Amino acid sequence: MFRGIMDWMGFRRAYLEFKADARAEGKPGYSYRKLWKLAVNSVMAFSLWPLKITAYLGVAITVISGFLLAWMLSHYLISSQLIYTPLAIVVVTNTFLIGIVLIAIGMVALYIGNIHTEVINRPLYIIRERINHSTSVSSH
Repeated sequence: MFRGIMDWMGFRRAYLEFKADARAEGKPGYSYRKLWKLAVNSVMAFSLWPLKITAYLGVAITVISGFLLAWMLSHYLISSQLIYTPLAIVVVTNTFLIGIVLIAIGMVALYIGNIHTEVINRPLYIIRERINHSTSVSSH
């Protein structure tokens, strides 16, 4: 989490290239499973991006299934022939409604995510340096 915190605080960065030699002895302390959990926790702690994906996925599903449903129903209304089975129409309608639900869940998730960002008590700013500060406090 150290890298995420440093990026979040906005400190100046310098990059040093180095070559890490292979481990001479012992086993790594982190397995792939632990590394995966660390990566997921890092993304969740410093980003609302995963929450936005839910809403975007809902919009995509709703738009695609909405066009498909309009296409299916317009074929039926224009030609008066049932080209698609009733089950297909029900499945596309259900997918359309699932997309609407995903949009709603994504919006609620973003709302809660913004609340979470406000209440985790991270400082609004970090002071890099103080200028003209006195070390003694005068008492009157």
